[in-house]
Amino acid sequence: MDNEDKILKDALSVFNNEKTPDFFIEKIREKIEIESAKKVIEAEKRDTLIQLLVFSIAAISSIALMWYLNINYFHINFTNLEISKVENSIKGMFLGFTEMFKAGNSLVWIIVGANSLLLILFYQVIESKLNNSRNH
Repeated sequence: MDNEDKILKDALSVFNNEKTPDFFIEKIREKIEIESAKKVIEAEKRDTLIQLLVFSIAAISSIALMWYLNINYFHINFTNLEISKVENSIKGMFLGFTEMFKAGNSLVWIIVGANSLLLILFYQVIESKLNNSRNH
């Protein structure tokens, strides 16, 4: 307790507690709890929106980066894969996927995707460890 709290406690202890109406303190506590719960909910909503915004920006920038890399460095032409001609059947989709992964250029994108996945996984692990260390 700091000096200000002690001063407030001494000033309030002078008043007689018998003059307060019944359940006054309980009503005040309930109002304080309701207000603090509202603040917590608002903070959680704000955090969720921030996380959604960050994820959206990261996803859009990742897609733009992949597109930029393909145009300027990899020059992968996806029209040769004939994915647009795949039938609606499961067999046709399976054959389209196998053709896509058999293409030599798709190996580069598989490596880029796996690298991105590993980076995201490492980020999540490190973030959870930092959060655990902050909480303890």
